[in-house]
Amino acid sequence: MRRIFGNILRFFIRVSAFLRKEIFAVVRQPRLILTLVLGPFLILLLFGIGYRSTAQSLRTLFVAGEDSEFRPFVDQYANQMGPLLENVGTVTDRREALDMLQDENVDLVIELPTDPVEKVRNSEHPVFLIYHDRIDPYEVEYVDAFARIFADEINRRVLTDVAASTQEDTASVQESVSATRQAAGKMRQALEQGDRANAMLEQNALVQNLDTLTLALGTSTRLVSSFGGNSGNPQEGNADLAQQLASLRDQAAALDTIAESEDGDYSEEIERVATIEEDAAELEEALSEFRSIEPSVLASPFDAEVRATSSGQLDFADFYVPAAIALLAQHMALTFAALSIVREELSGAIELFRVSPLAPFEGLLGKYISYFILTGLLLAILTALSLFGLQVPMLGEWSVYVLTVIALVFAALGAGFVISLLSQTTTQAVQYAMIVLLASIFFGGFFLGLDLLQPYVRVVSWALPATYGTQLLQDVMLRGAFTRESLVLLLGLFGWGLFFFLLALILLRRKMAQL
Repeated sequence: MRRIFGNILRFFIRVSAFLRKEIFAVVRQPRLILTLVLGPFLILLLFGIGYRSTAQSLRTLFVAGEDSEFRPFVDQYANQMGPLLENVGTVTDRREALDMLQDENVDLVIELPTDPVEKVRNSEHPVFLIYHDRIDPYEVEYVDAFARIFADEINRRVLTDVAASTQEDTASVQESVSATRQAAGKMRQALEQGDRANAMLEQNALVQNLDTLTLALGTSTRLVSSFGGNSGNPQEGNADLAQQLASLRDQAAALDTIAESEDGDYSEEIERVATIEEDAAELEEALSEFRSIEPSVLASPFDAEVRATSSGQLDFADFYVPAAIALLAQHMALTFAALSIVREELSGAIELFRVSPLAPFEGLLGKYISYFILTGLLLAILTALSLFGLQVPMLGEWSVYVLTVIALVFAALGAGFVISLLSQTTTQAVQYAMIVLLASIFFGGFFLGLDLLQPYVRVVSWALPATYGTQLLQDVMLRGAFTRESLVLLLGLFGWGLFFFLLALILLRRKMAQL
């Protein structure tokens, strides 16, 4: 029994010895503890204060012809759409607008519908064509939601305007029009039969019906005129309808001459009554046409259709693969380089390099080339698996893709060598590499667009090679484009690589001079 207890005691002693050794090994490295705690906390803090949860305002350019019926709508409604839409103007050429969209001068292009009234008359939905160049599935969903909100808001405002000017029931208006036409018809028949007394009675009924019709249409002129061919300018249409009603009343009043006529010739009066009857029939037809429109089209006349200018429709896997390649390329190259020099320093190889004829530049260049070849082979395999295994599209030029990977690996290797020269242990080097990886996930555009970050936090994003690599690989693989902005990103990536190379060379010379 004593032997068993002794073995158990020795077991715990041995385990506790390693436990104490490892704990003390970590405690004796305050920089490591600070990195483990403070590094992730600072990244989360920056992400928390830099993330913008408010709705993104979309810079919107409208396309409308010079004679478009909806051109006045842009100034009247677009500036009142709230924070979702920023109106940047109106052009007449759709190609010009799409070029501005491709150059990222605007976020959306909205083409106004043509002949909207004719489409509504045919029980069709006038469609606003909304163009975008987004490839991020979340951003595409955001544009789709914006399109629905935009169409609903336009429908609401149009119906509000119509309802504000249409207080009377259209059925009662149509009854007044029908009574006016019938009174004019009866008066015409009486005059044709020479029955002056009956004609005078029907004249009084006609005047009364015109007075009732004028009052009924006083709050409905915009409704009637909008379906009478003057929808492009409602105020002009209102004036035409009011003038038409005034003309009808003047013609009805002019029929008082039948009381003074002694020769029985009522041809002039018959012509005037026939004109009144025809005008009333046209107005009744306009109201009948309005009431025959499908209620669903009348309640929501406008619709919006979203069209992507980029090639094809991407799913989530397609979108995230270029970002994953950029992130893995940076992490592999950075980790290889970060463990390189610090490991040689701990093993004593740096002292051997110091007494050898090897210059710091030669040693650093040799490491660059060796790790560049290794990382390049791994990325070639990863690219092949992505293209043939995951069927990710490759729409751009392979030369641009290869040049992007070269610039990304060059910058990542430089950052890794700087980390290796600043680290005292391999544990610190690995921890620094993980901090860079974590920052790249949060701020490099891997799962969150850079537009959702505050401008002062994007400084962190543009200090990471993965950010440039993500943007460039998405452009070349998913858009098939290499724009002026892509060239700026590529030059910026090479610039960071050159900066890290020179910094690593300076640090390596200093370290070898100190030995």
